[in-house]
Amino acid sequence: GSLTNLNLTHNSIKTLPNDIKALNKLKTLDLSTNQLTEVPQSILEMTSIQALFLNENALKSFLKYVSNELSLSRSN
Repeated sequence: GSLTNLNLTHNSIKTLPNDIKALNKLKTLDLSTNQLTEVPQSILEMTSIQALFLNENALKSFLKYVSNELSLSRSN
């Protein structure tokens, strides 16, 4: 089966490789508690993502990325 959930928490990640978008079945991506300063463009291009966790990072601005580029559905 294809990878649908990826947990990369607590890894001191500063950037992500562009090829992460090759994980085209990925639904949940947890990047919490890392050192990201911006949302990587490769994540914004991943149309399969339904849940994205970015808490406890050093994001400078998240709202500019969310506006029209990224729409995520909420789970009930």
